[in-house]
Amino acid sequence: RRRLLDEFGTTPERLRDLSVSMDKLGDTAQALGRLDQAQAAFREGELLRRRLLDEFGTTPERLRDLSVSMNKLGDIAQALGRLDQAQAAFREGEALRRRLLDEFGTTPERLRDLSVSMERLGDIAKKLGRLDEAAQAYAEELRFAERLLATYGESVQALEVKAYPLMKLGELVLGEGRRDDALKHLHQARGLYERLSLVAPHDSRYQRALDTIAELLAAPA
Repeated sequence: RRRLLDEFGTTPERLRDLSVSMDKLGDTAQALGRLDQAQAAFREGELLRRRLLDEFGTTPERLRDLSVSMNKLGDIAQALGRLDQAQAAFREGEALRRRLLDEFGTTPERLRDLSVSMERLGDIAKKLGRLDEAAQAYAEELRFAERLLATYGESVQALEVKAYPLMKLGELVLGEGRRDDALKHLHQARGLYERLSLVAPHDSRYQRALDTIAELLAAPA
């Protein structure tokens, strides 16, 4: 793909293809535990996607691609222990996904993408000890989930998007000593994860979530 660019010139398709190659290289390096190498690959993918936007204009695909790059960079920064850097990347990803909704309209995928951004922001804020900020992010994720369900009906993805922030809000509220509110969130989350585990019994994520909820519910008052 580099050779295509060098020998035959720049087109949007060739730039995007190269950015996809960098994502794949980054994913592979990350799986191998080579985090600095993964970060370099994702960074090049990000720069290619910014170039696409600058040189060839805005499209929904290009905005989403850049938001994916920012999430990948945020994940790597988090794995490297650079939490403030991760938060900044996730925030830019969130801003891009809000722009997608504002400029190009609502789709199930865009609502879900934005909910994922809020999930990442909630998780990173929690790790940074910014619990009010985390709670706000999870609450907004929950609102997107409810909007997704109300507008487009039930799906596995929509139920996942709703279950996670309920579990995390329950955990946060329990830590504040508000046990009744926590139980309400956790029981709702448990019901959703039980439904999901029936649909996909081999998906270990759902059982892990149920185990976490059981531990939280068993915590002493």
